[in-house]
Amino acid sequence: MTIDDPLLPAAAHLTGPGAVELLRPAVAAEGGALVSCRTSQVQYRPESDLVVRYRCEIRRNGAIVNDTLLAATTIGGPYPATLPIQATTPDGTVLSVGVWRWPFDPVLAELRTMVTPPLARERVGDLVGSDIHIDVVAYRPTERAVVRLHGDRGEIYVKVVAPAATTSLIARHRALGEAGLPVPTVLRSGPGWIAMEALGGTTLRERLKSGTQRLPAPDRYRRVLEALSAVDIDDAAPVRSRIEDAPHHAAMLATVLPDAGGRLADIVGRLSAPPVRSEVGTVHGDLHEAQLVVDDDDVTGLLDIDDVGRGDRLDDVATLVGHLRFRAASSADPRVDGYAVRVRDALSHEFDAADVDRHVAAVLVGLATGPFRIQQARWEATTLQVLDLIEHHLALADAPIGAGVR
Repeated sequence: MTIDDPLLPAAAHLTGPGAVELLRPAVAAEGGALVSCRTSQVQYRPESDLVVRYRCEIRRNGAIVNDTLLAATTIGGPYPATLPIQATTPDGTVLSVGVWRWPFDPVLAELRTMVTPPLARERVGDLVGSDIHIDVVAYRPTERAVVRLHGDRGEIYVKVVAPAATTSLIARHRALGEAGLPVPTVLRSGPGWIAMEALGGTTLRERLKSGTQRLPAPDRYRRVLEALSAVDIDDAAPVRSRIEDAPHHAAMLATVLPDAGGRLADIVGRLSAPPVRSEVGTVHGDLHEAQLVVDDDDVTGLLDIDDVGRGDRLDDVATLVGHLRFRAASSADPRVDGYAVRVRDALSHEFDAADVDRHVAAVLVGLATGPFRIQQARWEATTLQVLDLIEHHLALADAPIGAGVR
């Protein structure tokens, strides 16, 4: 897939067949030879930035090894601490890209430390033991990473962020914990990282995948959201509404799936009219089934609180419901969709039904970018299925009161 973005002229060379030639000089600069590469992840914000991750085979010292390379182009130029690659097109346009190897992220300065056992041992060895085992749970290049470390003394999770974000992240954990919300306790921290306790239990996502474990009554999530809404977070940045985010996600989809441009334009128009009412409070910002640790009866943990701030309370409701509907669309387990409906009913009783469905549709626009971002096989077909689901929720939102069953 080739991305054509006038403000990011190098983008076409990161996602198209020219990526190999772009990466080749970067590999050669380190004394290697690029044998092959394929795209494994794409983060794209139209007219802003593009980061692409590649799985590569590289010949070094006579042997072929597997490696992960990343390349980024932004409207502000290459990230500092990356290897700059430049070229000039026949019309004089300068193409500028920054390349780096995993785990030398240019923004997440502590990532290399936390995924390298001897270095991680210096930071947190007393918390987990000397024989450290490391699993990378999540990684969004230049944004954040989550690393699981475990050994003979215990298990912890380390969140790696930009150094400037550390203080506010710790303050969020403290404020929510003092309010009685089940967030992980921060055990240790430093510029660009926090080490947290590992919560017992399983996530809602894991229970849904199992198909056999009990699921908490949906009103348990309502209690968590009500408690969260009442927490006062000092100096928290406002959380953008999913309704406001949807046009940006739609623009990204229209770039990579141009044949759906008309449908996406119609979706954006229907999301913005009539105006959706807002219920302001403290919100999680990204509440989905993998952020909720549960047992048979209750919510025992609330994870990934990086984005907590003041926002529209309906966004948390819609995010959880939207993720459940998205998961139901690809699941053979019929109980997932039924559970999504019950969660929707339990969480949205105080909101206007049309507003709920419109917000869910907006959340699904963001989720529709996922298959492309992770370069899923047949991502185009999956994306179109999600667009069908979005249009279904918009039809519910636009229907006269009492016209149909949710």
